[in-house]
Amino acid sequence: MTKPTDRLAMETYQRRAADNTILLDLLRLELSAHAEQTDPARIDWNRTGDIGHVRNELIEALMFISGRERLDIEQHLDQTRPSPQGPTNTNAPA
Repeated sequence: MTKPTDRLAMETYQRRAADNTILLDLLRLELSAHAEQTDPARIDWNRTGDIGHVRNELIEALMFISGRERLDIEQHLDQTRPSPQGPTNTNAPA
């Protein structure tokens, strides 16, 4: 038989996990809005700092939940980040 405290812990965990999913969806929306409101011709270090702060907080959260080291996460970003110029066309003539 499950103890009431175990059931409460599970219900709390499930509710918080669902909250995290909703928060991630909201974060995606806010990041999109931030990008849309940022005029590429007038980008400055304030906007760059804002997005850098969010990046660092996300790395911290990932380190906490996964146990991964910052360097591992940074290397993963370097390997999976799309190029600013877009994908390289390997079929283009040299």
